[in-house]
Amino acid sequence: MSSLRIGGIASGLDTENIIKEMLKAQRSKIERKVQEKTILEWKRDDFRTVNTKLLALRTATFDLKLGDTFNAKKAASSNESILTATAKSTATPGTYDVRVKQVAQKATLTSQQSLGSKENVSSVAAQFGIEENTQIDFTLAGKNGEIPFSFTAGATSLADIVRIINDEDMGIRAYYDANVDRVFLMSTEFGENAAIKVKMDGMRDSGGNLLVNGEGKALSFLGDYLKLNIDMKSLNETAPASGRKITSNSALIIHDPAAITLSQMYEGGTAPASVSFTLKGEKDSKDFTFDTAISLQEMINQINNERLTTGLTASYDSSSGKVIFSSGGQVTISGDTDNFLRDKLNMTIGSQQGTLSSNTAVRVYDAANIKLNSLYTCEDLQFTLEGGLGSHKFSFNASSISATTVQDMIDSINLWRNTTGITASYDGASGKISLWDSCPLAALEAGSTATNATLDFNEALYSSSDGTPSGTLSALANGQDLTASFIYTGSGSLTSATYKSDGSIDFVAAGAADGDTIVLNGGGLDNLFDAEGNQYLPVSMTYDGTAGTWKYTSRSNDERMIAIRYDNEGFLADELNINMYEMKGSKAIIDFNDAQNLEFDTNEITLMDSINLNLQAANPSQTVRITVTNDIDGAIEKIEAFVEAYNTAIVYMNTELTERRYNARDKYGGSFPPLTAEQRKDMSEDEIKAWEEKAKSGMLRGDSILFTAYSSTRCAATDPVQGLASTNTYKSLASIGISTPTFVRGSIEGGKLEIDEDKLRAALEADPDKVMELFTLDKVITNEEGKEILDWNGNPLRNRGIAIRLYEAVNENITTITEKAGLPSAKIDNSLLTKEIGRIDDRIKSYEERMQEMSERYWKQFAAMEKMVNYYNSMSNWLSQQVAQMAGQNQQQ
Repeated sequence: MSSLRIGGIASGLDTENIIKEMLKAQRSKIERKVQEKTILEWKRDDFRTVNTKLLALRTATFDLKLGDTFNAKKAASSNESILTATAKSTATPGTYDVRVKQVAQKATLTSQQSLGSKENVSSVAAQFGIEENTQIDFTLAGKNGEIPFSFTAGATSLADIVRIINDEDMGIRAYYDANVDRVFLMSTEFGENAAIKVKMDGMRDSGGNLLVNGEGKALSFLGDYLKLNIDMKSLNETAPASGRKITSNSALIIHDPAAITLSQMYEGGTAPASVSFTLKGEKDSKDFTFDTAISLQEMINQINNERLTTGLTASYDSSSGKVIFSSGGQVTISGDTDNFLRDKLNMTIGSQQGTLSSNTAVRVYDAANIKLNSLYTCEDLQFTLEGGLGSHKFSFNASSISATTVQDMIDSINLWRNTTGITASYDGASGKISLWDSCPLAALEAGSTATNATLDFNEALYSSSDGTPSGTLSALANGQDLTASFIYTGSGSLTSATYKSDGSIDFVAAGAADGDTIVLNGGGLDNLFDAEGNQYLPVSMTYDGTAGTWKYTSRSNDERMIAIRYDNEGFLADELNINMYEMKGSKAIIDFNDAQNLEFDTNEITLMDSINLNLQAANPSQTVRITVTNDIDGAIEKIEAFVEAYNTAIVYMNTELTERRYNARDKYGGSFPPLTAEQRKDMSEDEIKAWEEKAKSGMLRGDSILFTAYSSTRCAATDPVQGLASTNTYKSLASIGISTPTFVRGSIEGGKLEIDEDKLRAALEADPDKVMELFTLDKVITNEEGKEILDWNGNPLRNRGIAIRLYEAVNENITTITEKAGLPSAKIDNSLLTKEIGRIDDRIKSYEERMQEMSERYWKQFAAMEKMVNYYNSMSNWLSQQVAQMAGQNQQQ
């Protein structure tokens, strides 16, 4: 209904003001209820403020419940540029010596120079000037996973690559800094377990061919374009002295146990006819004997056939290559007379609850017994290896994979050794494959002439029965004549070639002319090898007629390398567990007192479960002294914080309890009731503020709930503590220098605590344990017979320290006040005051509805009156017209 009303048109009455006066009594009822509601809201707010003070006090009191507050220790480092230190409360005061030999580092790969990026960085092709259809392949792996990248240069940007690495959360963070035009890769963790692994890095043209630089070396995106410090050439510690070597990180995982026979786990010809052992699960034990000709899957099946007897089941985890024995109770293995379980299934003999499994993957000793399809199932397997001599792509299609063994693959790699310089091998004991740039180095001794030259290999030489490392190696004998094994081409001739035990060959020639050559070419000598089976490439010497000397061209260490340029199914990385390159983090290494070379995967170290070190820098030559002392200042700070929170709460509660109302004569506030909306219209902001300060006064004066909270808090804090140790002279706060000032009548400061810091410090220094007991005692009260004394609820009575009983008292008061006034943050408030406010709201709503009904009725009544007045006015006008008309007619007559 419209609020616009116009009255009095006919009657001339001020209808609106008349009705307003008629509703004044009803409106007054509403205003009084609104004032009543406002007072309750003010009271509720004051209670909630009390709770805020008590909550702060409870928080400060909690610190004093903790023994660590009084037994706190602090640690100081004599050189904080090397390490900083903190100490727990359990630390023993004293001095400790530390040498930081090495700080823990994250694994990092960083662009070694500016990338030379172009202005357009919308794609890798645009940024680096690469053909858009160039295929880029690389795989990065961190602690938590790996990402194989394969994309065309025109379809992906460097920003995309960085984002994908970071989104994957694989333990590597990537950054591209456009200001310095460099890429940064960093592991998320420290230590040797943190690593950045590069499993593949290559680039191909649209036809799938490797892209090469001007020297014929394969191009790589990470190394050549992002210029990351990926080292594929340095000799690693597991390599032979003359070559780089990379080896599987773990044994090959054969996913199908049906593809493994028990005999294949032994070195050729050493397998026993059968193996025996005893298994016991949650039921009985059972002796088993198995023919070694059966498969691992058959053995597992036979064990499971007896599970009703043993209460044990066997299984094979194809993802880890481990055998698992499981039971609802203990799993026990014994009677392993052939050591099959221990040595071949790699199990720990004994008992274990629930499950007992292989510690490492089951291994097949001979690579010729491992089919590629038992390691991985794919239709087309391709990978490209690059060594110091060059690269080669190896391919196995679906039909050949099922028939090809790991040994076949190794033989294929070795067949191309003279092209790549890479040799592959398999170690049956560890179940790992190795790749190494196998061509050893040789040098021509100085002083060669046209007639004499000595080629020095610096190690004993061997020949092979079939010209490969897998053949039988035979050591060359001192003085052995090798003349027939070399071919001389040119106008001269080879007189003799003699092997010497120091690893050199003496050549004697006659009539040498410029360009003449001497090459190794069979003659009973099938290539040259070192003791580890690493092959020397065919020897070739050339005579330089101008210099008058023989020359031998040999590769340098800088040319030795192993790189994986392509791996379409991730076979080398995931199934052979080979990483092309791995950058590891480093451990922190310290000496601590007499303990030497302690290692940690972090720079934040805890020693003796009480001293925390934060390593900043390594300095093995300097000893840093850590001094641990009692932290008296820390205890005093927490006690001061407690006293401040206590005083704030006590003074506020005392103020609320004693504050008087201004001229209060009734429950609505007497001379200063809450202002109505109409009253506010005629007052300034300052006048409203001054009025409400007086109107809000004394809301909680004499309130019983508040008085209980005030008195219980004071008593809990200041009463002497009972039940302390007989030797403890600290019975109250006053005994340690915390007391109440002299009482001043009418002062709201009554009950506050004051600290004598000198006395408090002296108590903490003299006996912190006794001060701690004063605050933290919590002991059941017993009678002379040692029995617990119970309260009327049957709960043991307890002697409690100041912090314990004060914390409980404050908690109880907070609960009581919350029941009365609720919490401002509560979604549902069922407090007493809120309910009472709700009831008043309902009454106000009822009054407002009644006033609306009265207003509607009055308006209708006045409207009816106006209608009648208008009617009578019309009648009066008509009669006047009739009279006037009649008068006019009479005059005419």
